[in-house]
Amino acid sequence: MVMTTLMVYAGLLCVEPQAGYEVRKQVSDAADALALGDPKRALLLAQQAVTGDPNDPWAHYNRAAALAELGKVDEAVAAYQAAEQRFGTADNWGRSVAMWGRAHLQYRNGRCDQAKAAFKEYFELMKAEDPESAALAERRSQSCRPR
Repeated sequence: MVMTTLMVYAGLLCVEPQAGYEVRKQVSDAADALALGDPKRALLLAQQAVTGDPNDPWAHYNRAAALAELGKVDEAVAAYQAAEQRFGTADNWGRSVAMWGRAHLQYRNGRCDQAKAAFKEYFELMKAEDPESAALAERRSQSCRPR
């Protein structure tokens, strides 16, 4: 959860300026709720943010992180993918954060085929920009154990 929380807070710096104040507040409050260990509240706030601005990638990311904390793996994977799509190719860092979240969630849950595929996507995205992180993804993909 610490890594997720750090990424959520780091992501707040990248909230699009055209997003309305209420959506930005909901995204921020959802990150706070995650940091405080309240994924139910985080999910409620993130869902409100997604409704307010369906294109806000951090709203989707926070929703994914909350769903992951609540053990709703399939829904969290879909929400991480929604965040990745909304970050697009212009924001590799944001996209990589969501991609790592999806890969790591599947890794933690022993979904090794899906985790390996997601870590490979992460590797391909980050190998030139951040070789150390890419190498970590490659190692992680090889150490997955099915549950």
